[in-house]
Amino acid sequence: MLGQFRDWKWTAFALLLVSGLLVAASDPLEYYDNVMFWISIAVLVVAGVNAQIFYRGTYRNMASWDQADVAPDGARRCAQFSLVLWIALVFAGRATTFF
Repeated sequence: MLGQFRDWKWTAFALLLVSGLLVAASDPLEYYDNVMFWISIAVLVVAGVNAQIFYRGTYRNMASWDQADVAPDGARRCAQFSLVLWIALVFAGRATTFF
């Protein structure tokens, strides 16, 4: 099932990146001094690092998950952390307009 959504994921990420760059380019001096903009950039970088940790570690043993009753602890921690990061990114992105 992961393979079916991989193209959608990268398409959505490309749209996120392009739209974010266009918004930041619209008034670069305002965004350069905006703390919430930099927090959102930092959260996005941490989310990328979390994804790399998942793919280089836990994802390699995915075939063994079919026999397990529950997902491995490492996979669950990465998923929980990923959800927290993406929720934080949404809030930081929205807060950018207020700071």
